[in-house]
Amino acid sequence: MIRFFVLIVFLLALAEMAKAQVPDDKKRLAVPDSLKSAADDYEEWLRNEPLKPDLNDSSALQPIEPERSLLSPKPQIEPQKPIQVVIMTPKLRQDMILCYQGHMLEERKKQFHQEGGVMMGSINPLSLAALIISKLLPNRKSKKERQREKLKQVLDNY
Repeated sequence: MIRFFVLIVFLLALAEMAKAQVPDDKKRLAVPDSLKSAADDYEEWLRNEPLKPDLNDSSALQPIEPERSLLSPKPQIEPQKPIQVVIMTPKLRQDMILCYQGHMLEERKKQFHQEGGVMMGSINPLSLAALIISKLLPNRKSKKERQREKLKQVLDNY
């Protein structure tokens, strides 16, 4: 009887796990318009990005003569720092895309929490079933434990 009960519970848990693996379109969250527009902006930015970096002219690599102002004492107001030129490599471009996507996911998470949404946790039904079964059934001991107890009783009675 107990085996039959355990088998039924196991099959029900297996069916629930299989049902959880199927994507359900009704459960998907509706994406707010602001996120859609941000995604559209991102896609437009991605389309406008060049696939290969532009070739640099060789004059940019020529050494620059030191300015005379650097040799004189510093003025009260510091000059503006030169803009640092960064060559867009495929790896850097991929890093920028991943950074932007991470930022968008963080914004979506914040907005979801502000709207009062609740993050859902999941429970493994098999572990829950095993816990219930272990609580319902009496503690059964293994063969070695039973032999050990018998030997202990024999020694206590001797």
